[in-house]
Amino acid sequence: MLTFLIIFLCVYFTPTFIALFGRNPLLSQIFITNLLLGWSVVFWVVSFRHAMGWDKIVKTTEKPS
Repeated sequence: MLTFLIIFLCVYFTPTFIALFGRNPLLSQIFITNLLLGWSVVFWVVSFRHAMGWDKIVKTTEKPS
């Protein structure tokens, strides 16, 4: 039972760990979202997305013709 709890907490807080070790500037926001709303799969995915940095908009430049 203890092993299951440890594994569950590691998976549950994966976005927080990624943000922590990746030195994400949004660590506190990711942690709060993960802690309070992570039980919802949707908000867990949102936290994971922000932790991975997928929320950054990549601008592309067009080549002049």
